[in-house]
Amino acid sequence: MKNLILILSFCLISINLRAQGNLQFNQVKLVESTLETVPVGKVWKVESASYTSGPMFSISSGVVGLISFEVNNKSIYPLASGSTNTLNDTKSFPMWLPAGTTLKAGTNVSYLSVIEYNIIP
Repeated sequence: MKNLILILSFCLISINLRAQGNLQFNQVKLVESTLETVPVGKVWKVESASYTSGPMFSISSGVVGLISFEVNNKSIYPLASGSTNTLNDTKSFPMWLPAGTTLKAGTNVSYLSVIEYNIIP
C-alpha cells in the first residue's frame, strides 16, 4: 500500500511540474502605431490586422510586402509570398506573443486585433 501511495504521489507531482498554467480571457485590444508591450503574467494572441487602402505589394521597387507590423522591433510582412521573397514574413494569423514582447502596427496597417489572456498558475 505504501508503494502505491508513493507512486501516485510521484505521478501527481510530475504532472504539476509540467503544467505551465491555464489561460483566462482578459480583454480584446486594438494595437495601433504606438509601441505596446505584453505585460508580465499575460500572453497576447494576435488575431488579425486591419489594412489601410495603401499599396499592398511593389515588386518593381524590390519590396514584396508593403503591409507590415513590428514584433520586437522587427518588421513582419503578413501578405508577403513568392520564391523571391527574402523578408521575415508570417503567412497567417494567429500569432502568440509571450510577456515582454513588443508590438505595434506598421506600414499600411491601421491596427492589430489582439486578445489578451491572463496566465493562471
